[in-house]
Amino acid sequence: MNTIEQILLNHKQRIITAPVPLYEATEVIYEAIDDRIGELVAKTSYNCQYVILMGAILINSDTDMGSFSATRRFDVINLSTKARTNLLDAHFPCYQPVSA
Repeated sequence: MNTIEQILLNHKQRIITAPVPLYEATEVIYEAIDDRIGELVAKTSYNCQYVILMGAILINSDTDMGSFSATRRFDVINLSTKARTNLLDAHFPCYQPVSA
């Protein structure tokens, strides 16, 4: 079993009871990736003043359906002060999470 299957299996109940299981599976995978990137950023030493984290869901589709993108994270971390600034609302004001 691969990693993606393991992540989805761990959240099986959440996915199958969701109003739109495919949407929920996408959310589960995004959250797992976002958590892992957060762990890696915290454990890495950088030779700069700022780290910019940007997270999104990007789905490429056929030309008849079009593509989909949703920006979920836009953070700037000042490494000298450890301050984290969320710029998502300022730069992507139209993003509204879909409630399940």
